[in-house]
Amino acid sequence: MERQLESGNHKKMSKPNFLIVGAAKAGTTSAAKYLNEHPDIFIPNEKELRFFARKVLLNVSPKDPSINGILSSSVLDEDEYFKIFKDQDEKCSGEASVHYLYHHKEVIPEIKKYLGDIPILIFLREPTARAISNINYLFNTHRSNIEQEIAKENSRIRKGYNSFWYHKNLGLYSSQVEAYCKNFSKVKVVLFEDFVKDPQSILDEIHRFLNLSPFSLPQYYNYNENLDQRFFLKTLHSLRLTSLLKNLIPEKFFFSLKMKLFKRLFYKKRKLHPNKKTQDILQNFYKEDIIRLEKIIDRDLSSWRNKAL
Repeated sequence: MERQLESGNHKKMSKPNFLIVGAAKAGTTSAAKYLNEHPDIFIPNEKELRFFARKVLLNVSPKDPSINGILSSSVLDEDEYFKIFKDQDEKCSGEASVHYLYHHKEVIPEIKKYLGDIPILIFLREPTARAISNINYLFNTHRSNIEQEIAKENSRIRKGYNSFWYHKNLGLYSSQVEAYCKNFSKVKVVLFEDFVKDPQSILDEIHRFLNLSPFSLPQYYNYNENLDQRFFLKTLHSLRLTSLLKNLIPEKFFFSLKMKLFKRLFYKKRKLHPNKKTQDILQNFYKEDIIRLEKIIDRDLSSWRNKAL
């Protein structure tokens, strides 16, 4: 699904002129990484700047165990945020922050205030699979299970936790996507499943969407995890160097590195799977929202509605 206007003149950028707004666990990190390879695109290495969601984050309950790390790894100061994009001479400058999609009510006015009517990229994943992926991502640091995590969600919402814990509700995409379509003239929705199946074709679509020339990633470019990197990270962990790194690396970047270390070292060792009852509950929970989303993005999502994990 895509809505767009004619391109304007590209000038030397001092602020982003496109955003990837989510969803979480739907390919935004990979998309940002691959898009940044284009010679006419600048995306900062630091993912999840979260600047336009800063008001939401500053109101998160201090009882949320993740909030200190989230705040320390975010860019909440206006001058600091725009300094990242200052003097970049690529035609397109952007960033990816998944908080922007779920918190659309608070975020959209901020985006329009600072950036105006810019192109918006939205990555979506079949919501049950997305929720399970989100829980698996957290598993090694919180030692929970799928049923426990889902059972805790309403309580966490009431307590004012960060939306990162809203495993079910993050997948109610229809109102989130509709809000962006109503507020921006140029919106492209990408399905995670399409992106995984043929990354280069999706990147080509995005390049056209951003009015850029085609660009193919080098043949040696590895879409998957680099095994040498995994070996290095495992060695780093075994030598207990994280405490040393914490003293050498600013807290903001150390948190991001720590999460990457956990993901690389533990994420693929064990994956949690929902029991049949939970799977049915999730699929029924999303059914009506998926039907509504189909109409908004003009796309057949029967594969989502009939999904069997």
